[in-house]
This record gives sequence, C-alpha cells and structure tokens, in this order.
Amino acid sequence: CEEAFESCFFLESMGDWTGDSRFSVIGFEPDKMLRGTPDGLYVDGQLIPSENPYELLREFIPKGMISRNYCGGLVGYIGYDATRFFEPALEIAPHPDFDSFVFGLYTDGLIHDSMTGETFYFYYTQSRADRIHSLLAGPPPARSRPLIRALGDSVDAARHAAMVQETREEILAGNTFQCQIGFRSDFEVPGSPIGGYQNLRNITPSPHMYYVKLG
Repeated sequence: CEEAFESCFFLESMGDWTGDSRFSVIGFEPDKMLRGTPDGLYVDGQLIPSENPYELLREFIPKGMISRNYCGGLVGYIGYDATRFFEPALEIAPHPDFDSFVFGLYTDGLIHDSMTGETFYFYYTQSRADRIHSLLAGPPPARSRPLIRALGDSVDAARHAAMVQETREEILAGNTFQCQIGFRSDFEVPGSPIGGYQNLRNITPSPHMYYVKLG
C-alpha cells in the first residue's frame, strides 16, 4: 500500500527471532513532517526560526508513554551536515540538495512479530484501523518493473584509488585507525522505488532493512 501515502516507512527485521530482531514496523501518513534547515525547523511547511532546529525536536515527542516495545516517534534521516548543530566549530556547509534532517512524527502503526506470525495495530489518540482494513480489502497495486538509470559517480576509479592510498598513509602515520572511503552515486528512479527495495532485499538481505519515503 506504499503508493497510497506520500510519506511512510517500513523497518524490516530479517535476522534471528530474538529480542527486537523478531519485529518489523510499518508507519504511514505521519501527524507532522519536521525538516531542519539553516533557517530553523519547518513544521508542515511553517518555519520556526532557530539557530539549532535539532533542539526543537523534543517539543514534538509524545510525553508520558510507557511501552516495552516499539511505540512510535520520529522516523526519517539526519544528514552529515547536521553535525554543525552539535559542534558549530566544524562549520560544515549545508547540503545543496537535502535538508539537514527530515522526520515524520508517527503516533500509530503496524507491528509484525516474526516469531508468532501476528501483526497488530497500535495508536495513541486516533485509531485509523478502518483505513488499514479498506486498503487490505482493495485490489493489490499494479507495479511495473523498476527502471533505474545511473547518472554518474562523484569520483572516477583513479581518484578513488588515490583516496584509498591517502588513507593508508594517514593510518601508517598514526593519524587515524578507521576511515569510510565513499563517494556519491546518483540515480534516477521514475515511479515507485519499492521495487528496487524488493530486489535489494532478495539479492543482499541484511538483519535489519528499511524503506523510508519522505514525500
């Protein structure tokens, strides 16, 4: 039912059936969308000016809740450039294409228990169980084969090899002991990217996987 919602998420556990690894979570249509930028915090498109929008997030977390299992909250991403909210001395520039962080505030959802095979629905203030039942009763969505077009990488093979060598020299000099040498790859994915997730799930499954759609 991913096509029915502008924003939703799927946190999938595929490891052993112990502890939290036995649970998968689905959330849809969040109560609010929170976006952090250098100007402040945007709440459903309305700006709250702030030099540190990350600190404002605590005002939107539901209070006084007790649960032994997953009980909702903020789901989204936080970018590397958001580090400037924690350590201003680094003076990290904002990303040109992405907000520093984006979170949906989810106060209901579905939880699947892989051990028992049960799926149950929880909510705090408003039940949307009827919406879920209507989607389940409707026809399955028609999905076409995902078409993914590569737009290029931020570095070529020669530059990446040089980055690896530079890192080796830093390790030998004792300046660092671990480094993630990465680069950026851009892709164009027309339509729903859920098919890409399904392919990755089949080819390279991991104990914990996630699919997050943020508008």
